[in-house]
Amino acid sequence: MSANLNVSFEIHDFDRSKSDDLLAAAKKFLDAEGLRPPEVLIDFLGTEGYLEMRKYVDLQGRPGGDHLFLVDQEGTNYIDCSDVRLTYYPDLVRDVRERTTTACPQAHTFEVMRLALEAQQHATRRGVAR
Repeated sequence: MSANLNVSFEIHDFDRSKSDDLLAAAKKFLDAEGLRPPEVLIDFLGTEGYLEMRKYVDLQGRPGGDHLFLVDQEGTNYIDCSDVRLTYYPDLVRDVRERTTTACPQAHTFEVMRLALEAQQHATRRGVAR
C-alpha cells in the first residue's frame, strides 16, 4: 500500500535550518519504519468536542483495532468498535444489483453528481492538467 502525504504547517519562531530534520522525522513516523501497520486515522471536529477513529493503534496500548474516542468537556471516552459490523459497502453493492436505496438514497447520489459536475465546470486547470 502506498499513499501520498502533503503536509503543511505554520510554526512561529522556528529554526528553519531544522525543517529538514522535522520533515525526515515525520516521514519516518508515517513510513514503514514508523507505525506498523500504517495507521488509519479519521477525526470529526465539532463545536462541543471531537470524535477520533483509529483503525490499528490505541495510544494507550489497548490491543486490537477499530478504536473510537469521544472527547468533550467531560473528558475522553473510549469505545471498542472491533465487533461492529460495517454494512455500507455490502448494502451499496446490493443497491446496485437490486435497484434499491438502502445504502444511499438516489436523490442524494444525484445531488452529489450535480455538485461534482458544477464544481468541474467552474474549476481552474493548474499544473500538469493544463
